[in-house]
Amino acid sequence: MKTGIIYGLYHPITGEIRYIGKTIRPDKRLNEHIQKANKGPKYPVYNWIRKLFKEGLKPELEIIETSNEDQLAELEVFYITKAKEFGWRLLNSTDGGEGNSGHIYTEEQRQKFRDAWVKRKLVPISDETRKKYSLVHKGKPKTVEQRIKMSEAAKGAKNHNFGKRPSQESIDKARLKTCKPVICLTTGQTFISCREAGKILHIDSSGISKVCRSILPAVRGYIFRYL
Repeated sequence: MKTGIIYGLYHPITGEIRYIGKTIRPDKRLNEHIQKANKGPKYPVYNWIRKLFKEGLKPELEIIETSNEDQLAELEVFYITKAKEFGWRLLNSTDGGEGNSGHIYTEEQRQKFRDAWVKRKLVPISDETRKKYSLVHKGKPKTVEQRIKMSEAAKGAKNHNFGKRPSQESIDKARLKTCKPVICLTTGQTFISCREAGKILHIDSSGISKVCRSILPAVRGYIFRYL
């Protein structure tokens, strides 16, 4: 009897599985998906693959389980159903299995899915992976359509910060990130910003900034420099 696999197509950088399928030709299945995406059918999974193409990427295939050919349809239904229950963002247009449903799965099958779930979903994306994903998109100009979508997604209640007021601690942290520390060469004092120096020495902070940028030689007898 022939054997086949249940497989997942996943994002090559984030590792997120976006499609679950079955095949008895695992060595050719990924290329078949890529070829279909190039031909242009407007199914969600192929729209996703074409989006990866635009980013200079392509999906990768991972074997979830190997089984006899006559069990693949039932297993496909099981994995797709459970993945959706766990909140996976699958792009499958059907529940798989070519109409097979109502199958009772063994505890061993359920445990295999739990193991796959833990491996794929609960392991956080590493900082290294995030940096790789950022580098892929760095410097790539966004289309007008992309900018409109990003703008709409950030408006009103769609924005994850909608209705939230930042704490004073958050405000202080944000200020520190944008502040340049300065030193007063006249007194030897250091300050976290021109504003702080101005408050303590009773000097206009814009004047301190101009001295630091060598626009003015000094302000009220004080000489400052950025650290």
